[in-house]
Amino acid sequence: MPAEGDRTVGRLGALLALLALAAACAPAAGPASRSPPGPSAASAAATATAERWSILAGDVRDSRWYGHLSDVTGVAFDADGNLYATGSRNGNVQVIAPDGRLLARWGGLGGGPGQLDGPSGLAVDEEGHVYVADTLNHRVQVFDPSGRPLVAWGRYGHGQGELAFPYALALAPDGSIYVSDTRNDRVQLFAVDGHPLDQWGGSGDAPGQLSRPHGIAVARDGTLYVVEELNNRVQHFSAAGQPLGRWGQYGTAPGQFNYPRGIALDAEGNVYVSDSWNHRIQKFSPDGRLLEVVGTHGAGVGQLQRPEGLAVDRNGDLYVADGGNSRLQKLTLASPAP
Repeated sequence: MPAEGDRTVGRLGALLALLALAAACAPAAGPASRSPPGPSAASAAATATAERWSILAGDVRDSRWYGHLSDVTGVAFDADGNLYATGSRNGNVQVIAPDGRLLARWGGLGGGPGQLDGPSGLAVDEEGHVYVADTLNHRVQVFDPSGRPLVAWGRYGHGQGELAFPYALALAPDGSIYVSDTRNDRVQLFAVDGHPLDQWGGSGDAPGQLSRPHGIAVARDGTLYVVEELNNRVQHFSAAGQPLGRWGQYGTAPGQFNYPRGIALDAEGNVYVSDSWNHRIQKFSPDGRLLEVVGTHGAGVGQLQRPEGLAVDRNGDLYVADGGNSRLQKLTLASPAP
């Protein structure tokens, strides 16, 4: 008969054998398990962003809208907060109240005084004069607040003061006017009477050179920001035309561009760019640090189809010329009053 000690040893050995078998059958250890993830931060941000959008005018789903925006391209505000928009296909300028009511419409396709052909960017000075880039007529036209044509300057060509498909306008602090002379790959500066004052750029991708400049915007300190469609970047210049910096490259990742077209600045100097063929708007700090990306491709609220011109109103909200959808959308950026 085995001794008590032998029985104890035997039981201990059997227990150890069972433990070894259990360990062999158990699944390999891995990372500690976690609860199933909830909605991603990106999904939550997209939902919050969608709630900030609204269609101001020209909803393509509503053919009754009386503004008849067709391939809306340029947007700008006057001192009263009214929004001016160009319809490049129907050659007109429309004046829209903050609540979306159409206040006036003028222009019409043609090459005569007051007529427009493919108008793009525009700007409104403190006295209500409206400057329009009459793109396919290769000129700038100036209108009084009622839409009466006052003067036109520019003609097709490559010399100083001549234009080739001008796209956008921006008013300098001293009242002079910057024009993106797109097919001449330069920016020109004009006096209010159309007299050419300066020019810079030149075809290329080196600092200070330009390739299809489109949107332009002027900061309060006179710094000029230029969007280059073919270089897929933003450059900024001193008021004298000296290059100060640049950012961007071709691509679809955040911070990259695919044929950018429009640009606007807010009161803090942040830069908004319509990344046209990525169908989105990107927001950058004044030195080019990416802050936010909004918009997706489509025709719903908050979706975009080849966005073009941009403008920020006096409340700090962003208005987008949603060109491919022939409408204007508003992105609420300002915090609601407490």
